Amino acid sequence: MASDSLLPAALGMWQEDIAANLDAVNASELAAKEHLDGVAHEMHAYEFLLYAYRQDGDDAHAREIYEDTNPMIQHLAAIPGIQNDGMYMYTSYRQVEFTSIYHLERHEWKDVLAIAEPSHPVVSSGCFRLWAQAIAAGHLRDAGAADQAVASAQSIYKAVEAEGSPISAEIHATFLTMQAWQNYAHHLHAEALAHLSASADEQDRVGQAEVNIPAREMYADILLAEGQPC
Repeated sequence: MASDSLLPAALGMWQEDIAANLDAVNASELAAKEHLDGVAHEMHAYEFLLYAYRQDGDDAHAREIYEDTNPMIQHLAAIPGIQNDGMYMYTSYRQVEFTSIYHLERHEWKDVLAIAEPSHPVVSSGCFRLWAQAIAAGHLRDAGAADQAVASAQSIYKAVEAEGSPISAEIHATFLTMQAWQNYAHHLHAEALAHLSASADEQDRVGQAEVNIPAREMYADILLAEGQPC
């Protein structure tokens, strides 16, 4: 039902991305009124909108989506038969994702570490939360928090891989980025860059979760933080 806008997002065509996904939101809302399938795809459209607004520097609209996450999920939950919508099972994933991406893009590292796991999450919800927390811990040089995030993610790695969730195909690249920020938290800069380089190469081959921060962007973040912008 909803348009993913993969091409505009991949090319950084933020206004086109925003327009396409606003259309997708309208389509999902119409589906709800007409009692059609695909209503929960609204969450997918808002996923792209949140990321596009942040990339376009429109924090006001991004914040509206972030603040409306839980009300939107509660609204969807009240729709009869919504549990049969294939996208609805990832409600807890979107809940974690929206909050994490919003705070990560704003460099609000302590807010990322404070994100709680939602009730009844799919396995990938927990993994996404740990991914975000590893990044935040790395930026804060909080080695203990980074170690904990990586260890917890490692314990559910196979379960995520088997779940068929939004990050299943990219789980190895995702874990490499977590290890990179764990390295950085321990001041192991060369190791951090090596892990990010390996993750970026893998993302080139298999792709990445649609609106996650790319490994190459993280590589640049570390270079800038260490005064090595080129």
